[in-house]
Amino acid sequence: MDTSNLVLMRMPLGPLGTNCYVIGDKEQEEAFIIDPATTEVLEALKKHNLKPKAVLLTHGHGDHIGGVQGIVDAYDVPIYIHHNDVKYLSDPELNLSNYSNPTPITVKGRIIEVHEGDYITCGAIDLTVYETPGHAWRRMLLYAGFSICWGYFI
Repeated sequence: MDTSNLVLMRMPLGPLGTNCYVIGDKEQEEAFIIDPATTEVLEALKKHNLKPKAVLLTHGHGDHIGGVQGIVDAYDVPIYIHHNDVKYLSDPELNLSNYSNPTPITVKGRIIEVHEGDYITCGAIDLTVYETPGHAWRRMLLYAGFSICWGYFI
């Protein structure tokens, strides 16, 4: 893959400093947002003239989904999440936001369930989904062919 049009950013966001990633294609002017703890990530996209194409979630814990609803409301983008984690988006008990946030988190939108081996594409960027249980039971890692990955991997 030609990485000359690649934008890659890591931003610790939210009260726990959760790593949020942006991987974008400058030529297409669009990007994936991975694990947005807050909507602050949108300012970084604007600096690079990128618009979100989708939100990708490595898992459904509250510290990874806190900014999703604001992004979806502003840009009407789909949400990609492991097929067994979908229920975490609507249940503050499961996503643990009942215990860690002043306001419990729920997320509604166009949810796309992903499975091991699925591909997600943004411009010239192709990500492969791998299941990587560990930190939580059914979590996923996203891999781009140039050896970059996101998600908990032990």
